[in-house]
Amino acid sequence: MHPAENFSVGQLLAFKALNDNFLQLIITVISLVDELPALKQPLNASRCSHRLCKFAL
Repeated sequence: MHPAENFSVGQLLAFKALNDNFLQLIITVISLVDELPALKQPLNASRCSHRLCKFAL
């Protein structure tokens, strides 16, 4: 693309939406990877606040 060419409003909105979605994907992947160590630990009813945790043990 030459510097003299301009983007349309629709192209700018699509580019912003693509960037927003990509950023959300990165944030989601990082948060899931951050939770992996907690998921690998055995279930402990003392740290679980859900009412069904007592039946899982």
